[in-house]
Amino acid sequence: MKSMNKNLNKHAYVITTYGNAYTLKELLKQIDDERNDVFVHIDKKSPLNQVLFSTSKSKLTFIESKKVYWGDYSMINAVLRLFEAAVNTDEYSYIHLLSGQDLCIKSQDEIHEFFNDNNDKLYFHINVGTFRQIQDRCRYYYPFINTKHFKYWKWLKALSLVLGKAQKFIGINRLRHSPIYPIYNGWDWYSITGDFAKYVLTQEPLIRKTFHHTLSNDECFVHTIAMHSPKFRDKVYGYNGKDDAMDASKRLQDWKRGKPYTFTFEDFDMIISSPYYFARKFDDKNIELVKKIVEFTIN
Repeated sequence: MKSMNKNLNKHAYVITTYGNAYTLKELLKQIDDERNDVFVHIDKKSPLNQVLFSTSKSKLTFIESKKVYWGDYSMINAVLRLFEAAVNTDEYSYIHLLSGQDLCIKSQDEIHEFFNDNNDKLYFHINVGTFRQIQDRCRYYYPFINTKHFKYWKWLKALSLVLGKAQKFIGINRLRHSPIYPIYNGWDWYSITGDFAKYVLTQEPLIRKTFHHTLSNDECFVHTIAMHSPKFRDKVYGYNGKDDAMDASKRLQDWKRGKPYTFTFEDFDMIISSPYYFARKFDDKNIELVKKIVEFTIN
């Protein structure tokens, strides 16, 4: 790795995105701060062009675009390449993984103050309620997942599930001798320390072996690596007995009204009064809401 400037007050924002150009521009406006560097992966299937986006205070880097499919290992690969770009650029106290449909709901001063005052924690959720289910998602092979059709073609999903049950019947268990069994999962948007991101990258061969051709593996790999690490396990803030995904990740999401719900203008007061630092999701159909939140967090 390159020699690095040890400015441990710097943060890196790593962003995966597909669409919603206006929302992404406004997010970049929020995080455009000399204390931040920004790394973006645009899905190769996306109509977005990196020339649409810029920053004036933060260093903005676009990594090579690859096709990303829902639930597929390509999602893990995009995140790992973002981590790699970040740790080879500088040292960061925190790396925040966001989507192009996220916004900050606090100012950069507030975000930096909180994370710099609590800089030994990993802020992601460990989902206790799905513990048994997630083992089956990763125990078997799902060969059709790396296609754009898997998310929308119900018959393809059904066939994959049938194949999963068949593998269970004949005794296939790819996790039987894995050093990172059992698997842990949670929300796939989080804030982690720079040293943990480096550690995750050292585990990439094991991550690929464990999670390639599994279901929703992007919700598992970081969580599992942390929980099997003697150094980092006790730093997982979300493994605190609360099973509170928003508190654990410091991200506001509404899973009661959607998967997750896309916020509208009527949600503004609720959003800005929440105790969290980031929120999702937003889209370009609600430009007035996005604009108002950005104005609130910058001014």
